Amino acid sequence: MDKKLLEALQAHHPKILDDMPKYANCFLYGEYGVGKTVETGMYGLAMYKKLGLKHLVLATDSGTDSFYNHPELLPSIEVVQYNGLSHLKAVGQAITEGIEGYEQFGLVTLDTVSQMQEEYLDWLLENYSFAGKSYREVATPRVPKAGLEPQEITSLPDYHLARNKMRIPIKTLVKAPVDVFFIAHLREPNFLEQQKNKIVRRPTITEAVFKLIAREVSLLGLMERNGTKRTIQFKTDKKTVSKSRIKELDNMIIDADDLAEILLTWKERE
Repeated sequence: MDKKLLEALQAHHPKILDDMPKYANCFLYGEYGVGKTVETGMYGLAMYKKLGLKHLVLATDSGTDSFYNHPELLPSIEVVQYNGLSHLKAVGQAITEGIEGYEQFGLVTLDTVSQMQEEYLDWLLENYSFAGKSYREVATPRVPKAGLEPQEITSLPDYHLARNKMRIPIKTLVKAPVDVFFIAHLREPNFLEQQKNKIVRRPTITEAVFKLIAREVSLLGLMERNGTKRTIQFKTDKKTVSKSRIKELDNMIIDADDLAEILLTWKERE
């Protein structure tokens, strides 16, 4: 065998599965205001109390303001404003390498991953064009003399670029020794889907990026709220995209308040 290949092989010994720590990667989505952000905080607090590990939130908007309604959560949470895909990758590497300040985290939340995708698509639209044939439609002003300029519209190749560029940062974070929560809003069915009665509830991200994240997570749940009662659906049906690789949550609809204890019990089970 080639010497370098042999060295690489020896550096990655197989391990007994029972000896490996468990990490929960969860994708929560739902309407605005159902409590997705606070739900991650509740899990982070439970982890902080039991394991002494803090919760890092990469925030894209002011959704973290909801934490202030729950003062008991504040000591366990640190928030940083998201600063691009390289920032996301750097956080994953820092936790993996135990960089000072990052060894304290047991949970990282991307709030929201859908906005991270949108920001990257906006950046592509502003900074890149396609060589040769243009794949983007262009909206032109009805009245040129109004001083308005033509505007390009995001196209399918932009979505593929977003998937390709988000793959490494997301994989780096998922492979880090930390639990990860991805948060997104609920995607509304488009006009054509409504016409065909294909009203499927799923996260508001593009199909390409959705498949990228869905492959990596153990849990994909729809969070809903009815008054003060909040539920999370991991039950797969024809109208909802959801799943669980954890037996206690598989094909279940649970009270959101129970998620933290279920996950911590699963992580600690011998």
